[in-house]
Amino acid sequence: DYVDGVEVSQGALRGTAMHRFMELLDFTKDGSYSLRELEDAKKAMLLAGRMTLEEGKLLNLNKIYTFTQSELYTRMHEAAMRGELYREAPFVLGVPEEALEDPKMLLEVDAQGRELILIQGTIDAYFIEKDHVVLVDYKTDRIEKGEDLLRRYKRQVEWYALALEKAYHLTMDEACLYSFRLDESVPVFL
Repeated sequence: DYVDGVEVSQGALRGTAMHRFMELLDFTKDGSYSLRELEDAKKAMLLAGRMTLEEGKLLNLNKIYTFTQSELYTRMHEAAMRGELYREAPFVLGVPEEALEDPKMLLEVDAQGRELILIQGTIDAYFIEKDHVVLVDYKTDRIEKGEDLLRRYKRQVEWYALALEKAYHLTMDEACLYSFRLDESVPVFL
């Protein structure tokens, strides 16, 4: 498959479709979703032009259904009901080169007068629960164990946590990777 003339893997397209659906899913709905309700939500997104037909075909609604039955979904739903669930939060950070290997080092390095490298991204979701912040990053990778995700994405989550602290003036207390492949939340210790 090609997007704007660039070859893209089917797995990457599937991941994009899953992320798009999660971005649009109504977390304030009463109760958890049934498969039928998820199918109806997908149809509504397609009819409204908020998802492409290709994205709709690539969705795995069974995996999303499992997510909506999880404790993490319940927590996100409760935060959404309070108006404290945030999705697709963009960020840009200016980082001195010596802080690239360790995001925590950025808090110790004086960046004034130094050339900065820009790091930008979009945080899938975060929510406020009582008085702490929980970061959520969705993953669709074909992996066998949560440790594989941690090895691959711990640094990314550290940058996201730092971005929340810097850009949104929030202290990061908890982070997790939600694996649609494993149907589980994998905690990331910061």
